[in-house]
Amino acid sequence: MRAEAAGVVGVVNNFFRDWGHQHIYNEAVLRRELARAGLREIRRHELNQSDDPELSGLENEERMPPGFLRLETIVLEAGPAPAFTPP
Repeated sequence: MRAEAAGVVGVVNNFFRDWGHQHIYNEAVLRRELARAGLREIRRHELNQSDDPELSGLENEERMPPGFLRLETIVLEAGPAPAFTPP
């Protein structure tokens, strides 16, 4: 999509694509897309925290100025919808 056709959002998304990103998500959009993909039990966590010990502490906060990674990061975890059990 050309930036002119998408307005300010298109300009911002083109800027981020130049850095290798594909799209900018806010929490509401990310939750919606996770649900559309069939994932449920969507939970928000703080940076470096997780319900799964293997996913805790993975972010390298020291690669950016102090506080910057926390400012730009949304951490959501989701799992598959529970299997349907007929009554």
